[in-house]
Amino acid sequence: MSARRPAPGPGILQWVCLSPLGRDDPHGASHCLLGAGKRQEAQEAFDRYVALVEGLICEFKDKAELKWLLVDPLCRFPLVGPNAPGRALELAESAMVISPSPAHLGMVYYRAGRWLDCIRLLEKVTDVPGRNNITAFLFLAMAHWQTGDKDRARRIYEQTIAFLARTGYPDYWLRYTQAEAAELLGAAKANDYPVKNRRP
Repeated sequence: MSARRPAPGPGILQWVCLSPLGRDDPHGASHCLLGAGKRQEAQEAFDRYVALVEGLICEFKDKAELKWLLVDPLCRFPLVGPNAPGRALELAESAMVISPSPAHLGMVYYRAGRWLDCIRLLEKVTDVPGRNNITAFLFLAMAHWQTGDKDRARRIYEQTIAFLARTGYPDYWLRYTQAEAAELLGAAKANDYPVKNRRP
């Protein structure tokens, strides 16, 4: 069974609404509305995004990148439904044949409760924390915690937070995952780091 994902606090609104993404598409709008405490509207916007991408996946069956566009939010958005892990796994495993992404598949395995498979994949892409793999570090920490290796989980989490303290968050989605990891590990939340390199 997958762990519960906490919704973000109202502070996320200031980051999301400053981006054109938050105003112009249902995915960005869902984050903006959730940050504003409008959970029902956020859910409706997210469902519109899922329907949109599902339609594109159906129309362009050879475009694996479209599947990854849906896999990521299905793994990270706090208001996904109970069928999200299964759908994300289906999409990810089919996309891996054409366009491998071990980091995304590792996240999917975490959501599916396949902790050891998650660890096996994410350890391949988490040698050194960086802006392109920092989410994988958080999922890896949570997977180790789920298997009972709590010392390893805490070390990875602390390494991740130290990186974020130096660099800021690469995007606002990462705050969902960081809050979830902090809750799972009983760690202090790191909410004071700025978001850098917002999307234009």
